[in-house]
Amino acid sequence: PAQPASVTASLSGDLDGLAVSAVINAVAGEATVNGTLTALDAAPAFDLQLGVAHPSLTGLVGALVGRGPTVGDPGRLTATATLAGDMAAARVDLSAQIGDGTLSVAGDVINPVLGAAGNLDLDFSHPDLTALVRTFQPGYRPALTELGEFRLTAAARFDPERIAVSEVVGAAGPVALQGDATVDLTGPRPVLDASLATSEIVLDWFLAPVAVLAGASPGAADAAPDAETAVAPAASRDTRRWSRAPIDLAPVVGWDANIRLTAPAIGRADFRVGDPELVAAVEAGTLRLEQFSGEIFGGVINLTGALSGTELPDLSLILSVSDADAAQLGAAVQASREGEGDLATGLMELLFPVSGLNLSQGTIGADLAIATAGRSEFELVSNLSGNGEVSFVDAVVDGVDVCAISDQLDNLDGLEGFLGLLAAGQGGSTAVGEFVGRFAIDRGVATIPPQQLNADCASAAISGSVDLPRWLVDLQARLTLPAHDEFPGLLVQERGGLDSPDARLVNVNEIQQFLLARAATSVLRDIIAPEPEPEAAPADAEPEQPAPVTIDPFRNLLEGLIQ
Repeated sequence: PAQPASVTASLSGDLDGLAVSAVINAVAGEATVNGTLTALDAAPAFDLQLGVAHPSLTGLVGALVGRGPTVGDPGRLTATATLAGDMAAARVDLSAQIGDGTLSVAGDVINPVLGAAGNLDLDFSHPDLTALVRTFQPGYRPALTELGEFRLTAAARFDPERIAVSEVVGAAGPVALQGDATVDLTGPRPVLDASLATSEIVLDWFLAPVAVLAGASPGAADAAPDAETAVAPAASRDTRRWSRAPIDLAPVVGWDANIRLTAPAIGRADFRVGDPELVAAVEAGTLRLEQFSGEIFGGVINLTGALSGTELPDLSLILSVSDADAAQLGAAVQASREGEGDLATGLMELLFPVSGLNLSQGTIGADLAIATAGRSEFELVSNLSGNGEVSFVDAVVDGVDVCAISDQLDNLDGLEGFLGLLAAGQGGSTAVGEFVGRFAIDRGVATIPPQQLNADCASAAISGSVDLPRWLVDLQARLTLPAHDEFPGLLVQERGGLDSPDARLVNVNEIQQFLLARAATSVLRDIIAPEPEPEAAPADAEPEQPAPVTIDPFRNLLEGLIQ
């Protein structure tokens, strides 16, 4: 609908020199023009001062183009500019206040009316990066509540076919950046080509907490369960971990780009990639991660992938980690379990699901190839398929000495030797040597087929599954001692939430029967071939009382070994 407008203007002079003064009130804003026009009948020239004021930049854009942008409103616009020159070249100086942000543009424009080209210096700053991002993504809530300011300076050179931006220097909150970029305007879609170098990037600062991503709110845990979570208790069906919010792929669909990024490090609380190199391309609605490589846990990481912006987005990833330090990676896995968990944590749990495994030495490798499709994080996780492999080389597990346990089984002479198993199993370390474990993924569930891990003095048969959508693990391992064929082994089962599963020894009775049989054999041996009688005690000595024997140590022995 038409909106009221008013114009107040005055003109004085002639074609050689015309003074202009005008005030335009329209679309809830005000524009002013003041200055002079000269040589209007020959080679027109101008020296003008322009001003614009409007309570809402979004409202102004909507009034001028017929619809408002689908972003938040940055706030009030106040701008002043001077234009001085002629139809061949002009000098531009612009200062604008956009909400809390400040923009200045200064430079020279060649042929400003027909096919403008020129050079401009740009300077933009905003005191609050979080507020700035909310202009484009209103629900943005980063974990670091005060990210700091955003500032950017650059030099731009442009013509009808190309925009080149150089000498880019700035900061996005705590991250400093510099680089250059070009935009090719000759094709059907603009193509951005950018190279950026930044200071260390801590992703946790910029990402929303997991509870926010999943749409949780205070007190949500106490609310009545929905139809999906009511099927089973939360401890066995924790699907609310993953966000159901639709993934916004507009940045992938709307433009083409080639981007290169380097930094001293990119990381999170549970991992850090040193000297990363990132190469990505966006073309025809598909984002391709052509390279992401760097140092991680003392080894090397390589990641490639693709994400399409189709109606049903699909994602594929190929991950490789080689020669990683076992101790560093093990500490990171434990740190990921102590956090709230997200997609990155899920990948860590998928590759290294065994809780309580404290690797102190050795190198670890991992390979993962996955594909999925979905409109939300939950759908993407639920539709995961692919395969993976984990390998250990010269690994050492701290906290248990399996060889000491095996040796102690040869010394079950009486109760003291039997109870020595408990002390033998605690502390120390066990060398694993080499191991390659493989698994397959279907609908978000990784199935670990039966496979063998060989360590010093022991072997372990492992199988089970990891359910990422429900955040559950169900693993079973039987530890046997090759030096003792008659020993039934330790059958350990780990079930429950990935970050806090319950581990229990399944075959306690079977092992106790074996140990009691060994103890009985020792007693029979003493009866058949008794030890020589000790020398008689003096007549006045008190007779020694036998120590009482209870069953409790036998019952608690094995529980102590796996704690």
